[in-house]
Amino acid sequence: ARGDVEELRARCERLEFENRLLKVQNDILKDAGPRDLTNMEKTRAVRVMRERHGYRLARLFAAVGLARATYHRLAPRLDAPSRVDLATPLVHEAFERLGRVAGYRRVHRLVRARMRVGERLVRMIMRRDGLVPIYMGKAPKAYSSYKGELSRAPENLVARDFHAARPNMLWVTDVTQFTMDGYKCWLSVIADCFDGMIVSWSMSRRPDARLANSTLEAAVAT
Repeated sequence: ARGDVEELRARCERLEFENRLLKVQNDILKDAGPRDLTNMEKTRAVRVMRERHGYRLARLFAAVGLARATYHRLAPRLDAPSRVDLATPLVHEAFERLGRVAGYRRVHRLVRARMRVGERLVRMIMRRDGLVPIYMGKAPKAYSSYKGELSRAPENLVARDFHAARPNMLWVTDVTQFTMDGYKCWLSVIADCFDGMIVSWSMSRRPDARLANSTLEAAVAT
């Protein structure tokens, strides 16, 4: 019957609306975990649903439980940068300045000198953006190559004189073992003796020739 078709169509439209709203709400909460939305987050959800799908504001207000006056008061703030937006470049800059080996507490201390921000926000940004310290777990220790190398040891041309008159005249390399998330890893680095800058680096779960060769190939390609 025509009435049944219309009822089914209305039900499908309602389910589509609810699914879209649920997805938007989940996207807003993905970094904070399950909880009730704040009025600002409800305002953001209404804005997204309105712009993406063109739903009426009255319907959206009723669906999320937000007063019209609250929406119009908070909506202009959505266009202003959030604390996360402001803190993110500072966290990245601090992480790089600390040599990519510092945890969130040291990064927080550096960021706090320029912006009032909590440790939780710094930790969230680092976790979200994959800013994982190179050295985690045990303190790094130098890696000694295997005994009984098949090839003859190269001649010591450097003789511990680690100075160079121009770039790319003398490179030095080292392999360091460290622990990350409970696994042993090896970091191979090539540095330019002219200014101490890192030319290239590679990381592997195995201290083999492939690790050393990949570092050298990357350095030559720069």
